[in-house]
Amino acid sequence: GWKVLRMLGALLDLPGFHAETIEEVRKQIAPDLKAWARAGLGNTVTPFTWELRTPRASLERIAEFAIYGTDPVVRRSMPLQKTADGKASRTARFNAATLAKLGLASGARARIRQGNGAAVLAVVLDNALPDGTVRIARGIAETAMLGEGDISVEKIQEAAVA
Repeated sequence: GWKVLRMLGALLDLPGFHAETIEEVRKQIAPDLKAWARAGLGNTVTPFTWELRTPRASLERIAEFAIYGTDPVVRRSMPLQKTADGKASRTARFNAATLAKLGLASGARARIRQGNGAAVLAVVLDNALPDGTVRIARGIAETAMLGEGDISVEKIQEAAVA
C-alpha cells in the first residue's frame, strides 16, 4: 500500500513521498519506532466530557431505507412497489399524540420539509413510534429531495373538484 501512495505522491511532486524502502517510511514517521510505540500504546484514556445535545426541532426523523428501494432491481419492480411494504414506504408515519399535536389525521396528506427539500406524503398512524418522531423512508423517489436537519410538517388542504 505504501508503494502505491509513494508513486502517487511522487507523480504529484509532493514532498515526503520519495522513500525507497519501508524502513525510510518508518524513520519519517518516528525516528525511534520502539520508543514511539512504548510511549503511544497503553490502556489509559484521556478524560473527556460527554455533551448530549437535545434536538432543536419539535420532530425527529426516523429514516430507514425502504425495503424495496435498496437496489436497482427491486426499485424498478412494479409488483414489489405495489405491495403493502412498498406502499408503506411512501408515507409519513406518526403516533397518535404527535398527529394530534400537529393537527393531522391518518389519511391526510402533508408537506414535509427537511433541509432544502420537500415531499408530499400520505399521513399514517403508527403507534409503535415514540412521541415527537416521524418515520420517513429513504431511497425512494418521493423522499429523495429531503435533506438533513430540522423537519417541518404542513397539512395540505385538499379541495373537492366537482
